[in-house]
Amino acid sequence: MQLVGIASLLMITKYEEIYPPTLKDFIYITGDNYTSEQILEMERKILFALDFDISQCTSYRFLERFSKLSKTDDVTFFLS
Repeated sequence: MQLVGIASLLMITKYEEIYPPTLKDFIYITGDNYTSEQILEMERKILFALDFDISQCTSYRFLERFSKLSKTDDVTFFLS
């Protein structure tokens, strides 16, 4: 797996997961091809390139919020 992909996956899990995998897990996944410094440096470069603008609303999160506001039942929510 490429370094950009690993760093992106690390960022996504930090943003989305309650208990994200540790950096050691990502190093293990790569077969020790990258160091923690390399992964964190790539993560920093990606965040700076995006100007830290990573809070795009996904369609699922929009649906969750819309369903709460419109008091949609579970069947309609899951079919959506």
